[in-house]
Amino acid sequence: MSTERQVILHLTDLHFGCDTSINQTIGRDLALKGLLTVVKQLEPEWTPTIITISGDLGWKGQRSDYVSAGVWLTRLLAALELSSDRVA
Repeated sequence: MSTERQVILHLTDLHFGCDTSINQTIGRDLALKGLLTVVKQLEPEWTPTIITISGDLGWKGQRSDYVSAGVWLTRLLAALELSSDRVA
Protein backbone atom coordinates (compact mmCIF):
# COMPACT_ATOMS: atom_id res chain seq x y z
CA MET A 1 0.00 0.00 0.00
CA SER A 2 1.33 3.45 -0.92
CA THR A 3 2.04 5.86 1.92
CA GLU A 4 2.00 8.82 -0.45
CA ARG A 5 -0.48 11.46 0.67
CA GLN A 6 -3.47 11.82 -1.64
CA VAL A 7 -5.47 15.04 -1.97
CA ILE A 8 -8.85 14.69 -3.66
CA LEU A 9 -10.59 17.50 -5.53
CA HIS A 10 -14.26 16.55 -5.71
CA LEU A 11 -16.32 18.29 -8.39
CA THR A 12 -20.01 17.65 -8.78
CA ASP A 13 -22.85 18.72 -11.06
CA LEU A 14 -20.74 20.81 -13.42
CA HIS A 15 -23.64 21.03 -15.91
CA PHE A 16 -21.69 22.20 -18.93
CA GLY A 17 -24.13 23.65 -21.45
CA CYS A 18 -26.62 25.05 -18.93
CA ASP A 19 -25.84 28.71 -19.59
CA THR A 20 -29.06 30.35 -20.74
CA SER A 21 -28.23 34.02 -20.26
CA ILE A 22 -25.20 36.24 -20.71
CA ASN A 23 -25.00 36.75 -16.93
CA GLN A 24 -24.92 33.00 -16.32
CA THR A 25 -22.31 32.55 -19.02
CA ILE A 26 -20.08 35.27 -17.57
CA GLY A 27 -20.51 34.02 -14.00
CA ARG A 28 -19.79 30.42 -14.95
CA ASP A 29 -16.74 31.42 -16.97
CA LEU A 30 -15.39 33.45 -14.05
CA ALA A 31 -15.94 30.59 -11.60
CA LEU A 32 -14.32 27.95 -13.80
CA LYS A 33 -11.35 30.15 -14.71
CA GLY A 34 -11.07 31.15 -11.05
CA LEU A 35 -10.76 27.52 -10.01
CA LEU A 36 -7.95 27.04 -12.54
CA THR A 37 -6.14 30.04 -11.07
CA VAL A 38 -6.63 28.95 -7.47
CA VAL A 39 -5.36 25.39 -7.93
CA LYS A 40 -2.13 26.73 -9.45
CA GLN A 41 -1.51 28.75 -6.28
CA LEU A 42 -2.10 25.99 -3.73
CA GLU A 43 0.66 24.94 -1.38
CA PRO A 44 2.14 21.61 -2.50
CA GLU A 45 0.58 19.71 0.40
CA TRP A 46 -2.88 20.94 -0.67
CA THR A 47 -2.49 20.42 -4.41
CA PRO A 48 -4.94 17.77 -5.59
CA THR A 49 -3.47 14.47 -6.73
CA ILE A 50 -6.84 12.97 -7.70
CA ILE A 51 -9.92 14.58 -9.27
CA THR A 52 -13.26 12.94 -8.59
CA ILE A 53 -16.29 13.98 -10.64
CA SER A 54 -19.84 13.06 -9.67
CA GLY A 55 -23.28 14.26 -10.66
CA ASP A 56 -24.13 15.65 -14.07
CA LEU A 57 -21.27 16.68 -16.32
CA GLY A 58 -23.52 17.91 -19.12
CA TRP A 59 -26.81 19.78 -18.92
CA LYS A 60 -28.89 18.24 -21.70
CA GLY A 61 -26.71 15.34 -22.73
CA GLN A 62 -25.71 17.07 -25.95
CA ARG A 63 -22.34 16.36 -27.49
CA SER A 64 -21.35 20.03 -27.15
CA ASP A 65 -21.83 19.79 -23.35
CA TYR A 66 -19.23 17.07 -23.13
CA VAL A 67 -16.86 18.73 -25.58
CA SER A 68 -16.91 21.86 -23.38
CA ALA A 69 -16.39 19.74 -20.28
CA GLY A 70 -13.45 17.97 -21.91
CA VAL A 71 -11.77 21.23 -22.87
CA TRP A 72 -12.11 22.58 -19.34
CA LEU A 73 -10.99 19.34 -17.68
CA THR A 74 -7.92 19.27 -19.93
CA ARG A 75 -7.06 22.76 -18.67
CA LEU A 76 -7.61 21.67 -15.07
CA LEU A 77 -5.35 18.66 -15.51
CA ALA A 78 -2.67 20.87 -17.06
CA ALA A 79 -2.94 23.37 -14.21
CA LEU A 80 -2.44 20.55 -11.70
CA GLU A 81 0.17 18.77 -13.83
CA LEU A 82 -1.88 15.58 -13.67
CA SER A 83 -2.58 12.96 -16.31
CA SER A 84 -6.09 11.86 -17.20
CA ASP A 85 -5.65 8.61 -15.25
CA ARG A 86 -5.92 10.74 -12.08
CA VAL A 87 -9.62 11.44 -12.79
CA ALA A 88 -12.19 9.14 -11.24
